[in-house]
Amino acid sequence: MMTPIGDIEIGQWKKLAQEIMKLENEKELYSNLLNEADVAYYRDDRPAITDREYDAMMGELQKLEAETGVVLSGSPTQKVSGEILKELTPVRHTKPMLSADKTKSIDDLVRFAGDQSVLLSWKMDGLTLVLRYEKRKVFCFHGNFHQGGIGCPGNFQR
Repeated sequence: MMTPIGDIEIGQWKKLAQEIMKLENEKELYSNLLNEADVAYYRDDRPAITDREYDAMMGELQKLEAETGVVLSGSPTQKVSGEILKELTPVRHTKPMLSADKTKSIDDLVRFAGDQSVLLSWKMDGLTLVLRYEKRKVFCFHGNFHQGGIGCPGNFQR
């Protein structure tokens, strides 16, 4: 005979603990796979999975995090993917490069902009670039949020 703890018996607690461990293991697996996919895509320029597979895994991870209320440290849901390559000169963007995620709603875009003046553009798949013209030279920047690197494919600095 099982001893009840509150309204739940020990066997039910064990089953619940096993389910929690399963969810935590799934979150860790998705986090590791997505982080590895980020390195392959952004640093190595050799995508390991399709965009659709990446988005599906990210969606599953976000769902698991919402269900459990726990986000693992290093979770790809808490960062903007990509890294500044060592070969590039680090720079600070004059304006933050932000993403409205995958929204297709004008209301979401208005909320995203808030009371700030913004420039919106279509998101193309792949690397985001900012071109800046200064002192009769064109500079190409990439990166995320507030920092990036000077440099572009084909050494586009003129």
